[in-house]
Amino acid sequence: MIQQLSDQQLLNKTYLLVEKERQTLEQILEYLQEIQRRRLYADQGHSSLFKFLVKELKYSEGAAVRRIHALKLLEKVPAAKAMIASGELNLTVASQTQVFCKNMQAQETKNVLEKVKGKTKDQATVELLELSRLSQSGTAAKAKRLNERKVRVTPDETRVHLTISNKLLQKLEKLKSIKKLTTEECLEYAVEMALAHYESSLDKTRKSRGTSGRAVPAAIKKNILKRAGGVCEFPGCDERHFLELEHIKPYAMGGGHEINNLKLYCKTHNQRAAILLFGQGHMDQFMNRRVID
Repeated sequence: MIQQLSDQQLLNKTYLLVEKERQTLEQILEYLQEIQRRRLYADQGHSSLFKFLVKELKYSEGAAVRRIHALKLLEKVPAAKAMIASGELNLTVASQTQVFCKNMQAQETKNVLEKVKGKTKDQATVELLELSRLSQSGTAAKAKRLNERKVRVTPDETRVHLTISNKLLQKLEKLKSIKKLTTEECLEYAVEMALAHYESSLDKTRKSRGTSGRAVPAAIKKNILKRAGGVCEFPGCDERHFLELEHIKPYAMGGGHEINNLKLYCKTHNQRAAILLFGQGHMDQFMNRRVID
């Protein structure tokens, strides 16, 4: 009986339980990483890890989000796993850090982790706000310096100062020599040629749609969308976004665009079908460059 424990015994057992809790959390995150890699939640009819955590594992929405953020952080900075296991980094602070560092590289994120490890949620919030203030200050100063390189000369003209590589300068000088153009005329020529090439490629793409080949004819797409009611056709899935056509017999293996050979799947169920067909190892090179979507 817990009531019969001495004060010291109660504290000691609590410490042990907390340690086990951290170890369990570490293991859960490892398992969730592998479930995500395999898109295994798709077999239960879920279109995302978030839905799997909430509907299948019964986490609250907030708890699910914190775990997903932690997974993304571990993917970028594997060393964060040891911080979580030791208690230096709690799940809430890990989630805060991932949101703050979403667009940062791994080394920058490591530097931020060093600032927030061992801190409570409130302490980490203060630290991140200060880092954000410094970052915004630096960005504003940089933007000001960049803006000073463009000077409006007349209503129709702007003087621009550019720093370019020597290699690009050589190409520019060569083009000027060939076409007998000034620097401004040369830049205008290059931009117009690039835009013309882009528009030509876009036009070819538009004209090719709906023809034979890999493209599924528009009429068939329309019929399948109507059949599916705009919802992923995997049993139990209610996803209405990021829907894709899935060939039951793959096009690469001779499957055609017949309606009975096509299903409307969400991105997750499309990926899971590819894993089951082509193997996890093969699909990892396409799907899991970033493990968490």
